[in-house]
Amino acid sequence: MATSETPLPKDEWDFTGPQFNKTSLWQWNDWLNYEYARSCRPIVEAVIELRAKKIPELERGSFPPPTKFPRHALYLAKHYPDFPLKPWLQLPEPQRNLRKENAGQVGGPFEEGVLEVWDAFDFAYRIATGDIGLDPKNLTDHKYAVFKIDFLRDKKMIGKKFRLWLKRRQTEYLKNLQKRTEAMNQSPSRPAIPPIFINEVHSGQKKNKRNYVVAFKQLAALRLLEHFQYDYQKCGYETLMGPRSKPLYFSGNNTRWFQASDEAAARLVRFNIMWTLEAEPAYFFKFGEFHEVLKWHPKLTGMLMRTKSRDQLREHMKTLFCGYTAKQQICGLANSLHGR
Repeated sequence: MATSETPLPKDEWDFTGPQFNKTSLWQWNDWLNYEYARSCRPIVEAVIELRAKKIPELERGSFPPPTKFPRHALYLAKHYPDFPLKPWLQLPEPQRNLRKENAGQVGGPFEEGVLEVWDAFDFAYRIATGDIGLDPKNLTDHKYAVFKIDFLRDKKMIGKKFRLWLKRRQTEYLKNLQKRTEAMNQSPSRPAIPPIFINEVHSGQKKNKRNYVVAFKQLAALRLLEHFQYDYQKCGYETLMGPRSKPLYFSGNNTRWFQASDEAAARLVRFNIMWTLEAEPAYFFKFGEFHEVLKWHPKLTGMLMRTKSRDQLREHMKTLFCGYTAKQQICGLANSLHGR
């Protein structure tokens, strides 16, 4: 177990240095998922356990086998052999560009998922195999639509019809989403995370870049505070080492450190819920979808009910957060058990 005197490697917390802007825009979303996953004990333990198993390949036309593992853990175990010990920036370029996104496309990862066109036969196959389970009571399933287009008609007329449909459908979707979000936030059993109301996803890159910087800094605060046993002054001193002229957060009081840590913990909870259902890296900044997947994770919801004190929240975090030393211990134990 780490003591407050043990330094935390810089790779574990210094995300926003010169290397940040040198990293391809397309990698930022995968990078954020990867680093938060490295701090998520359920994901780390699932990936380590998966490496000791042989996951059967899904035969075409068959239903996916039941699994107790989060889908994202399967994805990490398959594609990232150095997870969780190696930070994202130390991975070889082919792994960091695993999904081969077009780095020249305007918008980078910030426009990912806005509009996806699926082949009708592939969509039908994914429904048949259970990869997509449509439920009229699940609001997120209302994202799907099927179009029949007469391509012989004028494209202006086609565009007009689509705009009219989109305006009506989006207004209805946002209205229903607002009602469900307000109901969730007013519930006495609301989990121990900040209330979330509907937020539009900004289309401008400047705003999205700032969101990523904030999210990385908050993760750094969480890792540092957990490592130094919530001694925020030691955290501030640690981040002053080297060429930095100011700490990650002001060390004169603990407010900003603890606020950042709490936000990272809340984000870790939401990521963990998304990772249960989504294999590939989730686009976290679509805030409105969080409550729709919350009900699929009753164990986590019950574990993280709103607590009365920070000490109680820290106790809950022990089952969710995986620190630097814990990662080494888990991986070392797994290697010794399997004779590696």
